[in-house]
Amino acid sequence: MFLLPKNISIDTILFMKVELKSLLKGIEIINTKNISNIELKGLAYDSRDVKPGYVFFALKGIHTDGHEYIDKAIDNGATVIFHSDELSNYLSNISYVKVNNTRYI
Repeated sequence: MFLLPKNISIDTILFMKVELKSLLKGIEIINTKNISNIELKGLAYDSRDVKPGYVFFALKGIHTDGHEYIDKAIDNGATVIFHSDELSNYLSNISYVKVNNTRYI
């Protein structure tokens, strides 16, 4: 088990000025919409954990489908959405990345 010092969060380590285009390198992408080279603030797969500037991964699970929570993630500040299903609505101020499976990027 790896323990971080109390004054350093995993977000601090993972996101030291990481930009979206850097994150996309090496990922098998089906389609993108509204991609800009924005600085990312964190990652979340639970819409309740999303903060402004976060990337939200819409994961399909046994009991629920993260695609149902995309609007909530955006309301909470997500600026990038990774998804595997076609969406009915795309907002112009949000970057979307469609992949085969959001669990295995």
